[in-house]
Amino acid sequence: MRRLLIATGLLAASLVAITPATAQGVTPGQLSSAGWTCFVPPPFPDRIVCGNPGLGLPLAPPDPSGPSAFSVWVFNRDGTLRGRELLLRADLYHGQPCPQSAWVFIPPIGYYECQRF
Repeated sequence: MRRLLIATGLLAASLVAITPATAQGVTPGQLSSAGWTCFVPPPFPDRIVCGNPGLGLPLAPPDPSGPSAFSVWVFNRDGTLRGRELLLRADLYHGQPCPQSAWVFIPPIGYYECQRF
């Protein structure tokens, strides 16, 4: 229940900051209107992260039985698309390649991140 309240609070606070308007492609506002979970991650105020409907995003503290992976869209604060990220649960990471960058472990959520931008 506590995690749900924290996640809901973060989501509500971050949605205020989502002011999309790009001439090309999808925006965080469009994704949010379509049921996606979009928020500004506290350690990265320069970006907006959107997770697809029904799956959402990983929560802190880590859930060892959570979804094996998340694929999220990452936008700049002005709504322009930065790229996509793959989040892989820590117990499933075994040195797989990440095409454009290195895998980075995110301890608060227990997932490795592979950026594709």
